[in-house]
Amino acid sequence: MKRRCLLQAEEAACKNIPKIRYVTQDMVERNFLHIRADIQKVVNAEYIHIMNDSELAHLIIKK
Repeated sequence: MKRRCLLQAEEAACKNIPKIRYVTQDMVERNFLHIRADIQKVVNAEYIHIMNDSELAHLIIKK
């Protein structure tokens, strides 16, 4: 019973987190696609770098 009272007191003292800004699903999706494109650019750049380095080229698995 004591724990229940402590929990209720703790819940009563809680405050809602204020909204800082409004985010739509479309904003999230566009941001995701932008990040995904950026990562693909980094992967491609590293792939080219590895392929052009004779000491690293053997690390690439060719299908």
